[in-house]
Parts: sequence; C-alpha cells; structure tokens
Amino acid sequence: MGTTAATFIPVERALTLVSAAAPVIKLMSGAEHFKPVVAGVRAFAERVAAVQSGLGRLAAGEGRIIAGPGAKDAFRGAADAAKKYGGNASDYTKISVSEVTKSGDRVSIHAVRNEVTGEVFEKKVIYGR
Repeated sequence: MGTTAATFIPVERALTLVSAAAPVIKLMSGAEHFKPVVAGVRAFAERVAAVQSGLGRLAAGEGRIIAGPGAKDAFRGAADAAKKYGGNASDYTKISVSEVTKSGDRVSIHAVRNEVTGEVFEKKVIYGR
C-alpha cells in the first residue's frame, strides 16, 4: 500500500468549498460526462470529513502511539520537539489516528504529542488506499 503526502488545505476552507459545490454536484450528477468530476468532488468531501474527524479525535486525546515511550520504535524527533516546544524529550510521542472513507481511502493524521501537557503539534495528513 503506497501512501502520498497530501497538500494540506485548512479544514474550514475545504468545508466551504465542498458546501459551495453541492448544488453544482446535484446538477452535474445526471450528465454522463460529468460523472468523473462528481466522483472526484465526493471523494474530496469524504476526505475532508475524515480529516475533520481525525483532528477532533486528536483534540480529544485519542491516538495510537507509533514512536516514543509506549511504542516499539524510538521517536527520533523527540529531542527536536522538546527544544522547539519545551519540556523533556521523554515527554514526546509520535501518534496516529486513521479513518477509512466510504470509497475506501485511508486518511491518517500523524502528529507529535506532549504526553505531560496533552498538547498536539505538527499534524500531517497522509492519504492512501
């Protein structure tokens, strides 16, 4: 399974785009030659919803630790995170939350979390199948 780093669009902006596109999608969905466009916009809307859900889960303290204390792998960026955000390197973990859209796309968000304060930094969205 290959993954590709995504160009990040702020969630609020993406939701505005999807909302504005809804009437156009309805008009276009009946025309055969617009079906690929409609499918693309729907897939984009699903991804935006998955990102929004993932960000909410991170804010609620969810996330699987993938590196650092509590994981099998060391978090190589822990010292840099401590230097940048304060605290000790041992306070930081790399975490992940994932969602699967209706069309089968996996949307993951990786981030750095300070386990002492609960703060989350450096969120990155990763798309894949």
